[in-house]
Amino acid sequence: MTRGLVLLPIAAPLLLAVMLIPRRTRQTALALMAWASLPALAASLLAPEGVELYPGLLMGARLGLDPIGRRFLGLTAVLWLAAGVYARAYPPTRADGARYAAFHLAALAGNVGLTLAHDIVSFQCFFALMGFAAYGLVVHDGTARALHAGRAYLAFVVLGEVAIFAGALMAWQGTGPIAPTAVALLVAGFAIKCGLVPLHGWLPLAHPAAPTPASAVLSGAMIKAGLLGWIRVLPMGAHPLMEAGLALVALGFGSAVYGALVGLLQREVKAVLAYSSVSQMGLIAVGVGAALVSPEGWPELGPGLLLLAMHHGVAKATLFLAAGLAAAKGALARAVAALGVVVPALALAGLPGTSGALAKSVLADGVARLPTLWAAAGAALLPLAAVLTTLLMARALAVTRWDDRTHTVAPAPSMWAAIVGLLVIGATAVAWLPRVTGATPPVGGLLKGAGPLALGVVIAVLVWSTSCHRHVPRPDVPPGDVLEILTRTMGMGWSAMRHVGRGLDDRATAARLRADERVGGATAQIVEWAVGVEVRLGGWPVAGPLFVLLAVALALLWLAPGAR
Repeated sequence: MTRGLVLLPIAAPLLLAVMLIPRRTRQTALALMAWASLPALAASLLAPEGVELYPGLLMGARLGLDPIGRRFLGLTAVLWLAAGVYARAYPPTRADGARYAAFHLAALAGNVGLTLAHDIVSFQCFFALMGFAAYGLVVHDGTARALHAGRAYLAFVVLGEVAIFAGALMAWQGTGPIAPTAVALLVAGFAIKCGLVPLHGWLPLAHPAAPTPASAVLSGAMIKAGLLGWIRVLPMGAHPLMEAGLALVALGFGSAVYGALVGLLQREVKAVLAYSSVSQMGLIAVGVGAALVSPEGWPELGPGLLLLAMHHGVAKATLFLAAGLAAAKGALARAVAALGVVVPALALAGLPGTSGALAKSVLADGVARLPTLWAAAGAALLPLAAVLTTLLMARALAVTRWDDRTHTVAPAPSMWAAIVGLLVIGATAVAWLPRVTGATPPVGGLLKGAGPLALGVVIAVLVWSTSCHRHVPRPDVPPGDVLEILTRTMGMGWSAMRHVGRGLDDRATAARLRADERVGGATAQIVEWAVGVEVRLGGWPVAGPLFVLLAVALALLWLAPGAR
């Protein structure tokens, strides 16, 4: 019975995915897709704790539940259940439901499997299954934007898998404490999945490109696998890893601030929410770093991290699903969507009395355990992050499209049910989260955070009132920010060199180069300047050599003895 409860959550979605191949069983599999996470939910509630060996699975898999795995499994099951129910009636998934369902089920099996895995081989295999299957969700729409996001996502998935595998292999071969190089590889590999800056470039591209139910589980459930990976492979509570811990604290605060600032410059709600995930996962990384610095505090910090992860997972999944329903036809649907956006947004902003206020108070308690200077810096940065989160949630509300004139069909009840279910879970989280996670919030934790929230609201109102009376120029930062700018620059460099090979000797050819569809943003000005110089010099080509010299200069700077 115990083995069945552990294996069924993995086997059920995989079996349904196989049933999608024959046409005679396809409709049955599609009808059951929404409920494929129910075995995982049952296991999180009913399966006893313990780890067993499965000799015939992989290389002798060790699967089971411990207190941390049970909480992660419950969160994973609830979010995939909501996304599956929502996806049954979501328009892009109806166009090719079998293909979407296959990737949905495979990613679900990987996500569930890694929460149950207690050996590095099994964890790595399920982690890879989830990551590669999610590629099919990102590129599902088949548009140029989706394919571009899929390429970036796949590149980061491979990079993360290689880093985790190399770090795990080094840790397994060594004796005694984990080598610093292995720790660095493991931290970096899981940081990619969490979307920490500067390894975040895939996340703001993938979330807006994927269908709404896929975005909900990408942000709500799958990126939490990075947190679980850190907990599983790093010596939490055993001995301090000062350098790795402080590096994670620095990266976490950098992600929290940077993600929020760039998110404020986005023009699409899913991009804003994606950068919000970058920011919030940065705060979770701060908690992990604090636990590595002071392992004696792990009994309190561990439950606090679970509370942070579950709070963010429910809130972000609700936001994505509700944003997808905001422009639906019908006043009732838009009212449900409005609640689905406003309630989790207030929780993420840290409204007193919500799970967000509870999570921020637990995080502040963990930051206080850092060395003196780091604790002082953290005490200043946490309120700043709270203000920026409030502004980011206001930005999400501002760019959400509430006009239903483009919709002729009211959304299906299953879409409402998914949002309402998550709303109820999120609204009551402040009551059940401490009991489920075992976290002990500081005294007065529910009342903290009112100051940064109020300041953020005041700033948002001032900005809104100013922009209503006159146009305020806003920088246009594309989703993916630095990654996108680099890829565009590289693409333009290759395009320029191709044109150089053909000969740029007239104004018409220069105009075609300027019209290259990949040229955009600030880098376009460099190309236009170079082409203008060519035209003034009578067509003598300089754009291609300009980019070649730029690449050589960057390579020389990187390879210089004093560069590292």
